[in-house]
Amino acid sequence: MKKKYEFIKLFIKNSEKKYLFLGFELVVFCFLFHIVFYNVNEIKHLKQTLESIGSSELYRADYNLENVNNVNDKLNKLEEMLPQGIQVIAPSKGVAFTDQYYDHRQVTASFLSQNEVQQYRYNISKGEYFDKQRVQEGIYPAIIPEGLSGHYKLGEVYNIDIVKKFETIKSIKIEVIGSRKNNYILDTAYVSTNIFNRDATILVFDKYNEISPLFYIEYNGAVSVTLKNRGAYSENLFVSILEDYGLRNVESIEDRVLKINRLTYKDMYIYVMLLIVIVPLVIVSFASFHYLEFQNRKREYFIYVSTGLAPGFFFQSLLLLNIVVFIFPILLQELIWFLICRIKDLPYYWVHSLMILLIGILAATITSLFNTYFINKIKYEDKMLHKEISCE
Repeated sequence: MKKKYEFIKLFIKNSEKKYLFLGFELVVFCFLFHIVFYNVNEIKHLKQTLESIGSSELYRADYNLENVNNVNDKLNKLEEMLPQGIQVIAPSKGVAFTDQYYDHRQVTASFLSQNEVQQYRYNISKGEYFDKQRVQEGIYPAIIPEGLSGHYKLGEVYNIDIVKKFETIKSIKIEVIGSRKNNYILDTAYVSTNIFNRDATILVFDKYNEISPLFYIEYNGAVSVTLKNRGAYSENLFVSILEDYGLRNVESIEDRVLKINRLTYKDMYIYVMLLIVIVPLVIVSFASFHYLEFQNRKREYFIYVSTGLAPGFFFQSLLLLNIVVFIFPILLQELIWFLICRIKDLPYYWVHSLMILLIGILAATITSLFNTYFINKIKYEDKMLHKEISCE
């Protein structure tokens, strides 16, 4: 090992800065890879969620109420007055806190009404969705994010306390009927409707609307309502009708989510194309570096070969060098990206990191094999060392 170390020091003696630049270049490329892949995943999940909830038909509007009590009765009367083809889905509500904790996170619950369950067709990884389950009296069907599967098991019943303003307001039983790998859900509780990845939020079917009203959000005598245009009206006509019935600030949920996230349907393809461009760029860059090194140092390489340096020793030394050149920058970049994800509360995809690491090891091995092969093929056209060197 000591001989290999000494040989590596001699081998890179005049190229230290080039190898450092190569390592820096690899850090930048891998960092870009993560950014692009993260954005591609985010766009994919956002748009899958928008499609699953039928967002193209959904609108949000503010509805003034003289008395915010009995919101459901007032919204039922509103729906009776509205023309056919317009459905009131649900008023906006916040998530409910529970007495449950897992992995230092407080578990929350998002209660869905009958209309919401029928409209929001969230993708399920395991188990079944709410509409395929018969609701048992006193037991609320629940779908958990996969991150909570270590705490809640499919098919099991659990007792949880619902907490509001630090006080328990109701104790309920939930039955876990399914789980979601990526728990992206629509959130209408705040000023701007958006889709969030709630990795500690359980979806709970409140079929009889017993708990949902406790978390309705009212602001200055108005509630925000989600409505559905069943396709009978153009957008302008739909908005005009709602305004005639006293609803204001009408906006398309799909347009709002895309605007907040600064997305269009072309963005995903742009990121994919950028990813396709990055990979060949990395390959060309590294190939160019090694080709130029080979051309500029033929005379030096010939001396190694002519003095009896064994191909096996040469390959092992180059492999150690290339592993350092490829793997160390990758590990450094992964550490930086991991810290960024922890600080920004972003998902860290271990599979992507492992894939980059394996590609780095493969690239180091292939580069070492090619270098060893071509260096051992170097010969002089003349026996004089000052003559040009060619390669078979």
